[in-house]
Amino acid sequence: MVVMAEKASPAELWDIDQLAAHLKTSKNFVYTLTAQRRIGFLRVGKFIRFTPEHVDDYLASVAEAAETRSTGRRIDTTPAETAERAEQAFSRVRRNVGGRPRVVPRSSGSTTGRAFS
Repeated sequence: MVVMAEKASPAELWDIDQLAAHLKTSKNFVYTLTAQRRIGFLRVGKFIRFTPEHVDDYLASVAEAAETRSTGRRIDTTPAETAERAEQAFSRVRRNVGGRPRVVPRSSGSTTGRAFS
């Protein structure tokens, strides 16, 4: 996500090297984050710069993802919603005559007839 910052002064803008040092990662990892749009950044000419707000937002999203993984369910869902999603997932599995589970595929909406997309 490319965002224009109005209040960021040049002293508050970090380059790739500074952000990599701050995160204790490689420059390649920072480039990957920007390519995947997982961290916000600014373009100053041909250069990529980051504000402290971009870094804070990225670290908050990483912390939220880690918390989601540790609990095994999304934070914003209730147990009833989780049970409902499980019910929907299991409703696609049906038993055929041989007793083996058969997964009923979701409709893809594609009419090309190709097996793989």
